[in-house]
Amino acid sequence: YIADYLFANPASLVTKTVAINYLKQQYNNSITALNNAWNTNFTSFDDLTRPIRNISSFTGRAREDIVDLSIMMIDEYIRVPSEAAKKVAPNHLNLGVRWGGLRNNDTLLAGTKYMDVFSLNYYTSYPDLALIGRITRLLNVPVMITEFHSGSLDSGLWSNGLRGSPTQEERGKYYSYYVENLAALPGVVGAHYFQLFDQPALGHSGGECTQIG
Repeated sequence: YIADYLFANPASLVTKTVAINYLKQQYNNSITALNNAWNTNFTSFDDLTRPIRNISSFTGRAREDIVDLSIMMIDEYIRVPSEAAKKVAPNHLNLGVRWGGLRNNDTLLAGTKYMDVFSLNYYTSYPDLALIGRITRLLNVPVMITEFHSGSLDSGLWSNGLRGSPTQEERGKYYSYYVENLAALPGVVGAHYFQLFDQPALGHSGGECTQIG
């Protein structure tokens, strides 16, 4: 969860201060109450400013607190730019933030009320129809897959990308299977293949040199 990473960060962050103030309110400013809930031995809430890893694994209540904070963080992260964009471009679609997969983490669904479409990059061997269908029912907004691909090593470059198929022919079957299954879900409005051309043999600015075109 993103709030786990927040508390593991050693930096002095405004977001961490807000999160600690939220916990103070939840536990009536009692560090003893928080310790009992989290099975910890902090001496004060100031101890939460130091790096603490994997709080969500401490206890069930700690996980609930981290989930709540993660939802708050993500909701605010999406709300601020979405509302600003809406003011200057009220008639344009907000296609979301293109999450890099979901992994059954419902906190990533926060902030959807500010979007017109829920978008995510979804590099899988096959689309998880149950998961995507569940998202469309929960959110009541369309879903768009903004990146997926499959490469092959039987010709061209020396990497098949994030997902691979044995041959070029199998790549075609993969593409058909992937798109046809997504098209069968009423809530999915599109899928964008990444990308039209193979990447440069010597790598692009990020170093990728995959045979995915």
